[in-house]
Amino acid sequence: MSLVHLISANTRMEFIELKRYLPNTIAMFLTFYIIFLAMFFGINVIGDPQHAETNIQYGIVNMVFWFLTMMTLSNIGFTITLEATRGTLECVK
Repeated sequence: MSLVHLISANTRMEFIELKRYLPNTIAMFLTFYIIFLAMFFGINVIGDPQHAETNIQYGIVNMVFWFLTMMTLSNIGFTITLEATRGTLECVK
């Protein structure tokens, strides 16, 4: 049951921080959307017209994986630093 409480508490904390830092949240989503549009229309302009459909599908999947990887890697270091700064970093033995 403690795992459910942990996930619930972390989810609530994330939503509170997203609302508290609304300009940062909007900028994050806007940046992701602009990069996505650049990749999407770049494939249409640069890519081969015969394989455009397949290239767009691959481009969308690549964009999602790239975004998730970048968010995971950047969030790990930021979260550790933030928790250490707040004084809530816990060591598990």
